[in-house]
Amino acid sequence: MRLREEGERLTTYAQLLAKYGPTARGMGWGSDQSQTLRWKVLLEVPVGEYKSILDVGCGVGDLCDHIPEGVEYTGIDEEPEMIRFAQIRHPSRSFICTDILDCQEKADLIVSSGLFTFRDETFMLAAIRKMWECCTKAVAFNSLSTWGKAAVNGEFSADPAKVFDFCHTLAPYVVLRCDYLGHDFSVYMMRERG
Repeated sequence: MRLREEGERLTTYAQLLAKYGPTARGMGWGSDQSQTLRWKVLLEVPVGEYKSILDVGCGVGDLCDHIPEGVEYTGIDEEPEMIRFAQIRHPSRSFICTDILDCQEKADLIVSSGLFTFRDETFMLAAIRKMWECCTKAVAFNSLSTWGKAAVNGEFSADPAKVFDFCHTLAPYVVLRCDYLGHDFSVYMMRERG
């Protein structure tokens, strides 16, 4: 696991959480509306019914408020404070403090929103591969886009076409969505056509 050692500097997400608390801004989003829109888009992945969902980089568990009734939910995040808040806010849900690259969880649908914002392309591609290995039906994730406005200092933006091509080396069915925010894109990777 690559969790922070005692005395190591706080990560960007830990700093945001300390400054803004368990809010959209504390998760690195500009607003509640942009965070909710991203969840809506990710949950539109055309996979039919799914019984379990793994939320990678779950933060404080905000996705729990958007998933259908009866769907088994597990959230993972490498920030211990995020997990602590998530467990307080959603005590009936399962949360695990781990990095996606170390994760052993499986789920029908794996979603990730904002996981790559403060990372790089190497991590992104490794995480996409790992999420694909852990899903039984589909993966849905988003990223900031190089096709949008100029990147904010310190935030990673990916080339949607390059990410789409990589995902197609793993999944037989891939959908690229660039139709909801000008500086963002989402990808659906599916084992079967929805």
